[in-house]
Amino acid sequence: MGSDTRVADFDAPPLDEVVLGVQFAAPPAYSTVHAGDIWKLYSEEFPTVIEQHRLPPQFEVFGGMAQQGQFQLDFGPVALRNRLWFVAKDDSHLVQFQDDRLLLNWRRRSSGAAYPRHEGMAALFKEYLLRLERHFSTELNTPLQINQAEVSYVNMIPLTSIGDASNWVKILDLSAFDIEAFSAAMGEVIYNETRQPIARVINDFQTAWSIDAQKKALRWTLTFRGKPPKDNIESAIEFLARGRELIVNRFCEITTEKAQTIWGRHK
Repeated sequence: MGSDTRVADFDAPPLDEVVLGVQFAAPPAYSTVHAGDIWKLYSEEFPTVIEQHRLPPQFEVFGGMAQQGQFQLDFGPVALRNRLWFVAKDDSHLVQFQDDRLLLNWRRRSSGAAYPRHEGMAALFKEYLLRLERHFSTELNTPLQINQAEVSYVNMIPLTSIGDASNWVKILDLSAFDIEAFSAAMGEVIYNETRQPIARVINDFQTAWSIDAQKKALRWTLTFRGKPPKDNIESAIEFLARGRELIVNRFCEITTEKAQTIWGRHK
């Protein structure tokens, strides 16, 4: 993936949420009694803790369908190793932790901090990963072995009607239909220089409401996910940077000239 001048001006509206994340081998010695110690790693920046349901493992495999979180029935008691949200005071940033996952979210909030751009957010995420790596090594006697990394950009595009989606996104021509709701997803396999598959870019489209719940909207999530070349933090951060660049280019290729003009990006 080569560099592209379009990358520099992507961190602007309609960007509403960004997620950087890694998945790793769960430490055998970890149990729920360690959760408080994990929170202490981040509590100064993220004073609020919220418990959430656990995320299932996700692996991008090739030669078949992507492993996107499969339907499953759970019997018996709720799993003890749930996911924890550590939330910043202004609610704009949060760290998500479970014993095999760490994610950093930025979310647009009316009173929240501005998006720190990819470089700023990646630097924060790297620091949070280093804290976790040191804790795993010293307290749980386990290295941080990363097996997947992902970056997602979420855009909420306001619509007058669902049929207006084609005014914003070239591949969504729904104008001939009176559609109440719409959802679609498409995946693209990404190859390295030797034509080996390394990741997927996933475009997910869902009709929704705008953040203020006053207007119809198209929620467009672009995700890059795969296995970094090495299982360490540095390799994961570089992998995420490549993924972000590819997402930006796909965003520019798929959106219409009208959308580019409204967002101040069309030249």
